[in-house]
Amino acid sequence: MLFYPKNRSKILHQHWCFMHIKRGKDGTGKCAVCDEGWDIDTNCTELLDGYILYTWKDAQNICPEGWELPSKDDFDHLIAYAETHKTGSKAFYALISTAWGLSEATDDLGFAALPAGSRSADGSFSNPGPSAKFWTSTPEGYANRYMLELTNGLTLLYSITMYSAFSVRCIQTPDCGEHGEWDGSLQKCVCDSHFTGAACKECETGWNIGDGCTTTLPVTDAAGKTYKTVAIGDQIWMAENMATDQATDGSAVTCQELTNQDPQFVDHSGCLYNLNDANKVCPSGWHLPTKADFEALLTTVGGANGITKHYNNI
Repeated sequence: MLFYPKNRSKILHQHWCFMHIKRGKDGTGKCAVCDEGWDIDTNCTELLDGYILYTWKDAQNICPEGWELPSKDDFDHLIAYAETHKTGSKAFYALISTAWGLSEATDDLGFAALPAGSRSADGSFSNPGPSAKFWTSTPEGYANRYMLELTNGLTLLYSITMYSAFSVRCIQTPDCGEHGEWDGSLQKCVCDSHFTGAACKECETGWNIGDGCTTTLPVTDAAGKTYKTVAIGDQIWMAENMATDQATDGSAVTCQELTNQDPQFVDHSGCLYNLNDANKVCPSGWHLPTKADFEALLTTVGGANGITKHYNNI
């Protein structure tokens, strides 16, 4: 989990200038008088102590490309990580900068939170020093949004009016590719059907990446014969009967054929095996179906008639 430090883009600062100008003093269109606590030398874009605060609305638009305002789940995960992976330090002390001035501060994670204070909805400021407050992207109701407060040894997540102004940290947007979506509560990519991997760019076992994981890959037996496969529900089945006289371990098995059949019988309909040999011929990564496997198949297709219909469509 990577966090982006305070962004100091000139464009963003100019936007804040508009928010904090008291206009009509000199007629120049420039900042003549700032709101209380803002620095005239920076066109009213910075607090006098050098920190920048944002309303929730403005916080939505300031993170660089590829980064985003963290959710409540993101901060929950950060706090839990700080508490469980950084022994000997409360999460609060692991997250704050040593520049905070507290002897217990360790900044174990490099998050380096600073006590920038805040601005309330009525425009009044709390002096920097006691706490650090950060917006999340998570709403609660119409006008409230969750925020993280670090204060007095505590890490607090609670909702407050979106018209307050707090510090902003951006979190890098996870790359889930075109076949996945980030789930903040799970802290991982949730992939589309049959895709897998940290960025959802791989196919599940048995699926063909060449066509976007929409069809199953053929499978080859120990003798080199290839068989079609088919996905039915959550299972992948062979779409052809085994037709080999070689077990997976290379030993011989008996391929029995019905008498008085066309010479091409084996190619079309496969072999008949006794149970001992049947347990030896399935390719590596495959197995002879269990009773439960067939019950799941019947449930998926709605009975034996469903199996016939599905197979005829292969």
